[in-house]
Amino acid sequence: MRAAAITIAVSAAGMFTASCQTTPPSPASRSVHFVCDNGSSLSVLFEGNQATVTPAGGDPLVLPQAMAADGFLYMTPQHSLRGKGDEVTWTVGRMVPTTCKVG
Repeated sequence: MRAAAITIAVSAAGMFTASCQTTPPSPASRSVHFVCDNGSSLSVLFEGNQATVTPAGGDPLVLPQAMAADGFLYMTPQHSLRGKGDEVTWTVGRMVPTTCKVG
């Protein structure tokens, strides 16, 4: 009888936990505008496993997602967009990287 009571309690707890999970589905894409320390700006469309980066006055660049130890990383051999939270580092070739924040 005691085993039956424990089983009912565990089952009820499982149903309660399942009903409390209200994690919203992640959006398929997200567009973000960044303002950079060097005065430039970037528009970034995060979509699936790629980011389309459009520098102000420039052409869109599609960067595939790469492995990152922390945060996120999208890159090609010439460009990289690395970040965490509301801040990214944008690198073009051998130019000095610039820090950008959501703005």
